[in-house]
Amino acid sequence: MQARAPLGSRNKMFRSGRKVINSSTTTMEGIKLIPCRGGSQCPAPVTVSGGPPAQCPLVAAARHNGGIIPGVVMPNTNVCHIPWGGQAIAKTDYFVLNNPGSVEVTWEQASRGTIPQGALQGGYSETGEALYFGRFNHGGSLICGKVHPSHKVCYVPYWGQETSNVNYEVLCLKSIPLANLGLH
Repeated sequence: MQARAPLGSRNKMFRSGRKVINSSTTTMEGIKLIPCRGGSQCPAPVTVSGGPPAQCPLVAAARHNGGIIPGVVMPNTNVCHIPWGGQAIAKTDYFVLNNPGSVEVTWEQASRGTIPQGALQGGYSETGEALYFGRFNHGGSLICGKVHPSHKVCYVPYWGQETSNVNYEVLCLKSIPLANLGLH
């Protein structure tokens, strides 16, 4: 299980194992959250199900109440929905996870607040706790949201409500090409 993120690390968006990757730098071939507003295009978005971006929900996050909360952008909606405080909150200013390089990501099974090795930190709560990109099947669809380790669940936005599940998957790095590590 990952330790709580220190309050001073709020500008750090991803945690991969023990290495924190700053979102303001282009690391690992550029996997990072990029700002979007009302449907602006992301060049290489990560989808919730791995399918084509025009047809699949996108892995996303948005600022809310002093935190950055992982959520989802549904196709053709131009808004990010985040789970927070029992509600699904729509945001027109948001970030989409972009992966233009050769970094492989995978969804790893987890439950009851556990975070797999290599998990990508997708944001932080209003108290500074690390939040991770998570997903589970609800209502026949895979929906992306936040894994909140201290709550021991994954929350997703669904039809205006925040829905939770103790069984979920966490977005993780699968592999990083050696060239990205400076080994040629």
